Amino acid sequence: MVTLHRGTSTVRAWFTLAVIVCLVVVLVSGIAFVLATSLGAGRHDPARTSGVDPSPAATPTTAPTVAAQDALAARAMPALPASAARPQPLADIGPEAIRLLRPTSTEGVVPTGFPPTPLGALAQLAAIDTVALRDLTPSQVESTYRWAALAGAVPIGEWTPYLAAAAALDASGVPNGSTDLRSTFTPVAGQVKGTIGAHFAVVCVLGEWQVTYRTTSRAGAGDCQRMVWDDGRWRIGAGAQPAFAPSAWPGSVDAVLAGWRGLSDA
Repeated sequence: MVTLHRGTSTVRAWFTLAVIVCLVVVLVSGIAFVLATSLGAGRHDPARTSGVDPSPAATPTTAPTVAAQDALAARAMPALPASAARPQPLADIGPEAIRLLRPTSTEGVVPTGFPPTPLGALAQLAAIDTVALRDLTPSQVESTYRWAALAGAVPIGEWTPYLAAAAALDASGVPNGSTDLRSTFTPVAGQVKGTIGAHFAVVCVLGEWQVTYRTTSRAGAGDCQRMVWDDGRWRIGAGAQPAFAPSAWPGSVDAVLAGWRGLSDA
C-alpha cells in the first residue's frame, strides 16, 4: 500500500498550480498562499528530460518510434494562468464536441471495453481519471494505477492523479483520507494530442473536479497520458509523464483557446 504524501519538488514538477490553489484555498485557510509560494518558483517539466526505459520489457518498439513517442508526449501544451481553472462563464461558441464512447465492461477496477482507436484511448483515460480521483483514498489511487499502468510507465509517485490526490489530502489535513471527504472527477472535455502508429496515442482529458470537506470547492483539472493498446485494452504506456495539460474551467473561453473540445454522450 502506498502512502499519499506531497513532496515539494515532485509536486512542483508534476501538478498544476492552478488546480491546487483553486481547491485548497477553500479547504484550509491560508494553505493556498503556502502552496503558491512553494510551487510557483522553479517549476520544470521532467517530460522534457526523462527518457523511456530502454529495456525490452518496457519498450518493445524501435528506437526511432520511441523517440517519436517521447517527442509527442513532451511537446508543450498551451499555458494558462491559475485563474483559468476556477468556475467562470462559458464561451458562447466552441469547436464541435467529441463523442465520448461508452464502456462495454464495468466488471473490473475501471470500466473498459473501448475500441483500438484514438477516441477509444480518450474514453479509457476519462474512465481511469474518474475512478482514480473518486473519494481520494490511497487504496483507490493505487489500485487504479496498478490496473492502468504498463511496465515502465510513469511511477505512481509522479502520476498526475496521484499528485492531485496527495495535494488535496495533504492540504486538507487528512493524508490518509477521511470518511468526511468526498471527491468526484467528471470528464467534460478532451483532446487527442497526437498518435504514433495505430496503437499509441497521447490523449488529454479535462474534467470538473469537486472536493467536499467541511465545504465544497470546484476546479477544472486536465490530465494527459501516453496510451498504448495492449492485450485488448488501452493502458498507460512506458515513458515519462507527458507535458502538462492546460487546466481550465470546462467550456470557458480559456478552455476553448487551449484546444479543449466538449465531450458528448454516445
